[in-house]
Amino acid sequence: MMELLHKIWVVITTVAKILTQSRFSLIIVLLTVFSLEFVGQIKDILVGLNYPESRMQVVFFVLAVNWLAFQSWGWARYIYNRTQAVDGGKRGEPGYQRFLIDWLPRAYAIAAFVAAYRAAIHAQIDNIAYGIIAVGALVLIFLVYRRDIAEKFAAVLGKVSGNSMLYFTLAVMAVSTVYAIWSPVSFGGLLGAGAVVFLGLGSIIPAGTLLVSAARENRFPVVGFMLVLAIVFSWTNDNHRVRVIEGEKSHTDSLTLQESLDAWLTQRDPTKPMVLVATAGGGLRASYWTAVIMGRFQDQIPGFNKQVFAVSGVSGGSVGAVFYNAALANDEECVDSASEKPCFESKLLDSIGQDYLAATVTSMLYGDLIQRFLPVPVFSDRAAALEESWEAGFARIYPNADCGLENSFTSFFVADACGKQQWLPRLLINGTYEESGRRLLTTSFKVEPTTFLDTHDFYELNDQSALRASTAALNSARFSYVSPAGTFGKEINDDFVPVGHVIDGGYFENYGANTLSNLIDWLKQHSSNPPNENPFSGGLIVIAISNDSTIPLQQYDILAVPASAKPQAFLNEVLAPISGLANTRAGHGMLAYKQLAQYSEQLKSVLVGAENNAGASGDSDVAVDMMHFYLASNSEQPPPLGWILSEQSKENMRAQITEKHNCSGYLDILDRFRDREGNATAKYEQQSIGTDPCTR
Repeated sequence: MMELLHKIWVVITTVAKILTQSRFSLIIVLLTVFSLEFVGQIKDILVGLNYPESRMQVVFFVLAVNWLAFQSWGWARYIYNRTQAVDGGKRGEPGYQRFLIDWLPRAYAIAAFVAAYRAAIHAQIDNIAYGIIAVGALVLIFLVYRRDIAEKFAAVLGKVSGNSMLYFTLAVMAVSTVYAIWSPVSFGGLLGAGAVVFLGLGSIIPAGTLLVSAARENRFPVVGFMLVLAIVFSWTNDNHRVRVIEGEKSHTDSLTLQESLDAWLTQRDPTKPMVLVATAGGGLRASYWTAVIMGRFQDQIPGFNKQVFAVSGVSGGSVGAVFYNAALANDEECVDSASEKPCFESKLLDSIGQDYLAATVTSMLYGDLIQRFLPVPVFSDRAAALEESWEAGFARIYPNADCGLENSFTSFFVADACGKQQWLPRLLINGTYEESGRRLLTTSFKVEPTTFLDTHDFYELNDQSALRASTAALNSARFSYVSPAGTFGKEINDDFVPVGHVIDGGYFENYGANTLSNLIDWLKQHSSNPPNENPFSGGLIVIAISNDSTIPLQQYDILAVPASAKPQAFLNEVLAPISGLANTRAGHGMLAYKQLAQYSEQLKSVLVGAENNAGASGDSDVAVDMMHFYLASNSEQPPPLGWILSEQSKENMRAQITEKHNCSGYLDILDRFRDREGNATAKYEQQSIGTDPCTR
């Protein structure tokens, strides 16, 4: 028995030794497979290949998959040949060793194709998936019979030396690294997210394998040393500082919420309801869904934005709100010259629905990765790359914009914003202060603790430094690890002194409901004012926008009993605190949503009482409604969470505003904007929904 156990142990240690020798190929391949299978923001990298303009990106993707396959195979072969640790060809040696040495590198190569195939299936691009399998099969045949092929074509292949392949590899790595660091937006936009991931991961293997080889020969633990170096340098090389506009201040400390309300009151229609919006987080799907709702009503109801006082956004919802405001600032009433139909929504969606993942993963795999091993900050980070990609994407659709996302966030809210006299809803961008765990608001006025309880003011903590609109949006959307925590602080004696880090607003509360409840409570004090000073003179509509289709619609009912969850069984003794903390995020958000709904119901009696006290006669016209727009999943695969959307997902979201579960709220809002004689003030109403299934 002991002899058998000894033999098993020898086999295990031998296999482990063989795997360890090619560990960089193994680690990168496993990382690729794991990320594309389980990491939500990475597994969607191929959905952009469905875009009509992405044909060249399909070619780049196939080339990049081959790059990763051949790098993982070739460098595993290199390390086995160089170390000569085990020679299964010697008489008396177990044959499985030679089998492993021959087939492990081939398995690494094929794993790259399997990962690409799975990603293509997930993205529902079957033709590319089958093409990947076909190419993978050809590569496997080549790897198995490469010696026979080399002999047959010796006259040609004899001119290609091992050094030539090494120089080619180093040249590709050098050119791609320089280009990716210099302009991650351009690099990612050219290749696409899928090609960037496979090219970037494949480029890590040569450097890592050469380091391992040198360490083995010099008996120096280079990998451990590099890890220690990265840990030590993390104290001094932080390149995640929140971007600011150098030399410009926001001066939000001198602006008040009351001034914003006064400005809104002077331009709104007092006979029409005030509109307040809470929009939840959820990556680009939240941004796009928010834009569908706001854009549709902007097209349906002339001057809709003039009735919207504020939008409280979280994560992707904040991004959608910032894009909406930027579109308003440049193209408030868009009408297509050919069809004479409204086009505000379509242009807004075109600006949001682009590939914003490619630039982010480019920076992550190149500049940000290299930065971890440098003692001081040198390269800009992936957060800046994402912000710049938003700026470029918006400019692509609005090329003549007076105010783009690269402009100061607060400049959108001055009286003559972008050279136009118009109202832009005030944005309450919800982030989380990592070190305190509290809400961190980025907005255009001073955040008073009497209104927003226990809340930090980002501008106050960041020295009143001006932020670009894109940066303000990301303050709410830094969901790890695709977007890093942002460092903010103050300049003291020309030195930057960190104060803390901003992370995704969803860590605190993912619906923006708490902030909107605080705002409504503040507005309530004006409910007894004369009509021209009463924000609720035409009533109130609260629009709540959610996008998580994994939560059943019934759970949003105020009195719904929370659904039971599957018990945690595996390692619960260890994982219970982590699991509990993670799941309270969703629980806090749902509670905040229901409290907002309950508060909205209670508010009507308060407003009716205030109106009666003010001397109103007859039946009260005050109406308070909360309309929930829910994003359902029309397939087994819910809309993705990352920074890229498939055409199918976008089409699904555009249709859902008038589907059964949203139809009533949609039509109720249109009804609330009819005049007192019942005439529709939505001038495009019939053209937009004449044949739509959304009917009463």
